This record gives sequence, C-alpha cells and structure tokens, in this order.
Amino acid sequence: MSSSLTGDSLLVQVELAYWDSDTASRNPEEYEAYLEQFPYEGFVGLARARVKALRGGS
Repeated sequence: MSSSLTGDSLLVQVELAYWDSDTASRNPEEYEAYLEQFPYEGFVGLARARVKALRGGS
C-alpha cells in the first residue's frame, strides 16, 4: 500500500520546510519572503514579530 499526500498536507510540508529554513535567520527579508509565500498560514504572527524585532521595533 502506498501513501500519497493530499494537496493540503503537501502544502503544510512545504510551509514547514520553508519555515524551518528561516528559523535561525537574522535577516528580516527572509521572514518577509515567508509572509509573501504563506500570508495566511500558521507562522504569520511569529514571522511578523521577528521582522519587527530584527528591524529594531519593539
């Protein structure tokens, strides 16, 4: 029996891979790229907070 990914689960895996590649970043542009690619997904709040912090906001 082979397993296949549904469109939704594939999107989640892609998003997680993208997010994992950004988590150690000190570059706000990388978080902004995540926000452009996944504007309504799970890590949006965290990505916005990191952009703000890295740009010197409080």
